[in-house]
Amino acid sequence: MYELNDNTFTEVQRTTVGAVLDVVVDVSTENEQGWFLAVQEEGETYNATDVNRVVKFDHNGFKIWSGTQLVGQPTRQSMRSRMGENGLEMLLGTSAAMYWLR
Repeated sequence: MYELNDNTFTEVQRTTVGAVLDVVVDVSTENEQGWFLAVQEEGETYNATDVNRVVKFDHNGFKIWSGTQLVGQPTRQSMRSRMGENGLEMLLGTSAAMYWLR
């Protein structure tokens, strides 16, 4: 995270995650918006050495939520978010499935 002061960026927070494959802004609020990332993290599963999941970060860069393993690898630029009738909705495509998160 960076702050902009007098046209100069200053690092104020550093967060590490695996490879970021896609990102969308949390549109459920207009202030202090966080973001959702589709990430590939190191880890062991029964048939893979990497774990793909959706992770949510708050506006300060702190991880506040991590989803379960996704089926397939997230496709770049496939995430979309919007406010639906019942709250936040997100679409995410992977190499093996399409997710509609509500």
